[in-house]
Amino acid sequence: MFWNMAWLRLFGCAPQSAPLQADETSVENHDREQDSAIDIEDVNDTAELLPHTEDLSLQFSSHFQQWLAEHPEYSSDLTRLDIEGGSFGGFEGERYPLEHKPIVFIHGNGDRASGGVYGGWSSMRQHFLDAGFNNAELYATTYGPADSLYLSEYRHDVDSLQHIRHFLEAVIAYTGAEKIDVISYSLGVTLTRKAILGGGFTDANQRSVQLGEPLSRYIDTFVGIAGANQGLTSCYAGLTPACSSVDGLYPGTNWGFGVTGQSRLLQSINQHSGYEGDYRYSIWSQADEVLGFGCIVWGTNTARLPDQTGEKSYLLSHHLDLKENTFDVLYAMTQEHRIP
Repeated sequence: MFWNMAWLRLFGCAPQSAPLQADETSVENHDREQDSAIDIEDVNDTAELLPHTEDLSLQFSSHFQQWLAEHPEYSSDLTRLDIEGGSFGGFEGERYPLEHKPIVFIHGNGDRASGGVYGGWSSMRQHFLDAGFNNAELYATTYGPADSLYLSEYRHDVDSLQHIRHFLEAVIAYTGAEKIDVISYSLGVTLTRKAILGGGFTDANQRSVQLGEPLSRYIDTFVGIAGANQGLTSCYAGLTPACSSVDGLYPGTNWGFGVTGQSRLLQSINQHSGYEGDYRYSIWSQADEVLGFGCIVWGTNTARLPDQTGEKSYLLSHHLDLKENTFDVLYAMTQEHRIP
């Protein structure tokens, strides 16, 4: 029973929710100068609009959908019209000046952009709207099947990596913003770190992708909420696709002289540091039932980002709490570069 319940929770979200009790710490590190670039096409200001009838909390605006249709270099599936709540974001009918850096949200295992069993980013989107943001400043898409029955099947496969990479590039090009902020959660943390880092990768199905140059210089603030950057203790045995030693969260083996054999994906994203953005924050809890007590994997806190700017930690918060109840922290990190 314990093993089955553990996999039902694996990088999804526990259904219970408890009030946050903070025991915050701040770690100040130096910022890393970014020198990489990508060639992304300029924004098309004259795109014709599709009929505007959709709920903007459930899919991209017509303006953004039309822009994507005219830019086939990005995935044609970013809107995810096959599921309810598959995406959100975009200008509403016409372009207008942006007052905030656009924020891109990347969900966790089994979740979706908005709604569904785990809620997606529905409540967080509303918090930012209430704080004065508009639909053209808040973006999310869905990778994977958005089905909680397949939690143990999610991994860093080529389709998911390319989907997130195209999404980041599309938002940068579409908005014309010099910088964006990225808020990632759970499995989305490691997926997004690889999408930003770029380079090549071959997944467990022997499918290969070249993601391109790092996107570092386009990211102002990167936040990783409850990510498994060093793998999961529940993946020590590596028995499911999610724990693959190639594209999963396999944490490697500790022979007493250090950890060896982490998954190829984890090695890829951890052999470099500071590339996720100008400011890099993690949010985690001592009581995270998915990452384990203290988030410790082979003696290391798996939720922390290598060379992070700072962190916010909690004592008794569950995995889902860290996504649902941290708006004030996320606002301070992305808008003020501070930890409340």
